[in-house]
Amino acid sequence: MDPLFLCVPNFSHGPDPSFLADLRAIITAEADAELLGLEGDTDHARCVLSFAGTHGAVLRCLRQLARLAIERIDLNQHRGCHPRIGALDVAPIIPLLGTPVAAALRLADQVGRAFARLGLPVFFYGQASRREGRRVPAPFRKGGFETLRRSIGTSPRRTPDLGPAAVHERAGAVAVGVRPPLIALNFQLAAPIEQARELARELRQAGVVQSLGFPLPSRGLVQVSCNLLDHLRCGPREVTDALLAAGVAIHSIELVGLVPAEAAARMLGLSIDFSPPWHDRILEHRLERFLARIHGPDTFVRRLADPDDAPGGGSAAALVASLSCGLLQLVVGHSRKKRYAALQTAAASAGLVPLAAQLADTRRLDADAWAAVLEAYRRPKTDPEKAPAIERALLEAARVPADLAATLGRLLPAIELCTQHGNPNLLPDSRAAGLLAEAAAQVAALQMRDNLRHLHQNADDLQAPAREALQALTAWRARLLQPQPSESPE
Repeated sequence: MDPLFLCVPNFSHGPDPSFLADLRAIITAEADAELLGLEGDTDHARCVLSFAGTHGAVLRCLRQLARLAIERIDLNQHRGCHPRIGALDVAPIIPLLGTPVAAALRLADQVGRAFARLGLPVFFYGQASRREGRRVPAPFRKGGFETLRRSIGTSPRRTPDLGPAAVHERAGAVAVGVRPPLIALNFQLAAPIEQARELARELRQAGVVQSLGFPLPSRGLVQVSCNLLDHLRCGPREVTDALLAAGVAIHSIELVGLVPAEAAARMLGLSIDFSPPWHDRILEHRLERFLARIHGPDTFVRRLADPDDAPGGGSAAALVASLSCGLLQLVVGHSRKKRYAALQTAAASAGLVPLAAQLADTRRLDADAWAAVLEAYRRPKTDPEKAPAIERALLEAARVPADLAATLGRLLPAIELCTQHGNPNLLPDSRAAGLLAEAAAQVAALQMRDNLRHLHQNADDLQAPAREALQALTAWRARLLQPQPSESPE
C-alpha cells in the first residue's frame, strides 16, 4: 500500500465563513487528498482542519495552507483563549494504515523546509523532535506569540530547528510534528475558571493527557480542553469519570477532529451527549471514500509524475510486475476444468495471491529507499556519517529492485504453463503477462545496476539472483517471439 497520512493543521483564526471556504478549497482542489473535517471556535479564535493524502498531496496542501495563513492572519490582532505561536500554529502528521513512521518523518522534514522558505521559524515536536523536551509543543508555545517574539533563540527549547531566528512579524512561527492519532475533547463545565484550571492540572499528572482550562465568555461556561495521547491508558470514559468524581457539572462534551474506531468502541454507554455525535466522527469511516479512489493506477501515475513525491523507475517496475501477476490470476481463474489441474497446482505453488500483495508493497519500499538516498545526500558536507549513510542508502536502493527482479523469476513456471496449458481463449493474456514480467525485470535490473555503480563494495551476491531471473525471462521472450513455421514469410 502506498504511504498515506492524516494531517490536522490548526489555524489561529475564528470560524469566519470566507476563511473556512478558502481552507476547504485548497484541499478539495488536490486530486490525491480528501477533506475529512473542518471546524472553528469563536472563544478559541481557532480553526482545525483534518485531511488525508499521499506524500506529495499533503506537502502541496500544507504549502498552500501556510501561504493562506500568512496572507490572512495577523497575530498582532489575534485574540483568543488558546495558546498559539503561529498563524498556522501546528501541523501534526499522522501515518495511516501501516505507513511507517520513517515515511512521516521524511514528509515532516520536507514540510518544515517548505515553511522555512516562506519565512517561518519551524519547531519540530513529537516523534519528529530534534531536541530534548519537545515531545509536545508546550515548552516553546508557553506564553504564546508575544513571549516567543522576545525569547526565540534564548534557550535550546526556544530555538527553531529550521528557518529564520526571528518570528514572522505577522504569522509568528509554526510547529511541525509526527504523532499517532489522538482524541481531542473539550469538556464544557458550569464551574469557576479556577476550578477548571485545577482539574486540568490534575489530569496532566497522568502523563498521557494534555489539558488546559479556558473561559468561554460567549457561552457563560468554562472548559477543560484535553488531548488524550493514549486512549488505551486514559480515554474519554476515564476523563469523564474523573471530572464527575470531582463534583463538577458537565454541560456538554465537544469532540474536535476525528476519533479512531478502536477508541470509539470504548465510548459506548457514556451517558453524556457529544457535540457533534462521536459516531459521526470515526476516522476509519471518513477514510472509506478516499481509500476507494486512491488505491488505483491513476493515483500512482500522478505520484510518479509528482516532483514532490519519491516513486521512480523501480516503483514503476513493481507496478508493471503487479499487472503481470494480475493477468496470470485472470488466466488461472478461467482455467478451472479438470484438464487444467496442472496449471492450478503450479499457480498455487507460485503463490500468485500473496505475490501480488508483495509486489504492491514493493512500490512503497522502492519509494522509501530512494527517499532515504535523497535524505543521505542532503546531510551537511561536514557530517562524518554522510558517506556511510549514502553507502547504506544506495545499497538498500539497489536491493529492492534486485529482489523484485529475482521475484519475477518465480513467475516463469506459471507463465509457461498458462501459455502452454491454460485456457486457449486467454492465450494473448498469458503472453502479455510474460512480456510484462520480462519488461519489469529489465527495468528493475537497470535500476539495481545504476545504484550499485556508486558503491565502493562488491555486490555480486545481490546481483546474481536478479541476473539469473532476467536471463530466464529474456530467453522465454525470445522463444515466444521466434517465428513459427506457419508464420514464415512466403
